[in-house]
Amino acid sequence: MVELWFQFCMIWSICCTVDEDGRKKIDTYIREMEGTFPNKDSIYEYYVDPKGKTWVHWEEKLKHGWKYNPRYGLYLNKQRVKLFYFKT
Repeated sequence: MVELWFQFCMIWSICCTVDEDGRKKIDTYIREMEGTFPNKDSIYEYYVDPKGKTWVHWEEKLKHGWKYNPRYGLYLNKQRVKLFYFKT
């Protein structure tokens, strides 16, 4: 579990400062070194689930069947879910 949290913190502190091309290179490098990430999407699309002790896709934070409500004026997508995760 400590390894997962270490990787997560490294990805979202040091590795998040690069551009899109750099993210692709880091994604490839980390996957070559550590094989615990699912094959779908990049390493930036996952967070640590403490209960399951595994990587979970950010989209799982969105409620199933979730639909945009224009009354709220906020589009809740994966990027916003990530921001809310770090804010709390």
